[in-house]
Amino acid sequence: TFASTTHAIVRNGLEPVFCDINERDFTIDVNKIEELITKHALNWSLDRIAKVDLAILKLAICEVVYMNDEVPVKVSINEAVDLAKLYCDDKSPKFINGILGSVVNDTQKQ
Repeated sequence: TFASTTHAIVRNGLEPVFCDINERDFTIDVNKIEELITKHALNWSLDRIAKVDLAILKLAICEVVYMNDEVPVKVSINEAVDLAKLYCDDKSPKFINGILGSVVNDTQKQ
């Protein structure tokens, strides 16, 4: 679902991202997504996380937080882990899965 349902334009890391999914427009707060990553990636700053890992995390968190009606949370996590297995080093899938699991637990409590 990552490639097939999400269309995003990122102007820069500080501006919101415009998304169109199934003809539903909304604004994504990139700062909120980065705050969630920072909060749950214990002892890791955004600068230390590999760029591909970070991109996968941002996309998956976007789906988990903003699109959970269209994309089931488990699907978002599984696809993120699958992307990490394809494009990242051997430790990335567990790292990404752990962060996403923490984000899901945190956001479902609210």
